[in-house]
Amino acid sequence: MAILRPKPWQQTARTGPEQGIAVDALIMRRIIKKAENPFLVVGHEIMKDENLLRVVEHFASRGMPVFATAHAISKLREKGIEARSASITEVANNLRKKDFKINGKAPDLAIFIGVRYSTANDVFSLAKNFSEIKTASISRYYQPNASYSFANMTEEVFKEEIEKLIKE
Repeated sequence: MAILRPKPWQQTARTGPEQGIAVDALIMRRIIKKAENPFLVVGHEIMKDENLLRVVEHFASRGMPVFATAHAISKLREKGIEARSASITEVANNLRKKDFKINGKAPDLAIFIGVRYSTANDVFSLAKNFSEIKTASISRYYQPNASYSFANMTEEVFKEEIEKLIKE
C-alpha cells in the first residue's frame, strides 16, 4: 500500500516537486524481486542494529552484490558475508556514471541500509537528478529523495516490517 506524501523524518530533507514513494514491506519486497540487477549499499548503522544486519544477510545469501563502508565491512566479514569495500562518495559517483556495471550489467536498483540519514538523503537526491538507477531506503525513517522508502515508523513497527521483508 502506498502512503501519500509522508513528511520527511528530518524537516530539512525536503524535496522539490518530485518525492519518493513510501511503501510497506510487501511492496518493497516486490520492487526488489522485480529488479534485474539490484545491489545493496550498507552503512555503519548495521553495527548497532541486528535487524538491519539480518536484512543484509538475507539479500547477500541470495547473491545480491553488497557494497559496505569501512565500518560496516568488518562486521559483514565477521558474519561471513561477502562484500566490496566502498565509500558512500564512491557509490554516489558510480550511480551517475552511464558505464557503471555490476556483474557485467548496468544496475537498476540501489538499496541503502544502515547509512546515516543525511548522507543517504544527499545520495538519493543525486541519483534522482542525475541517474537512471532507482533507489530504495530500508530504514525506519522516510527518505523523500529515494525512489522508494518506508514511511516513518516506531522501532516496533520497523521490526515487523523487516520480518515481512525477509520472509520467504
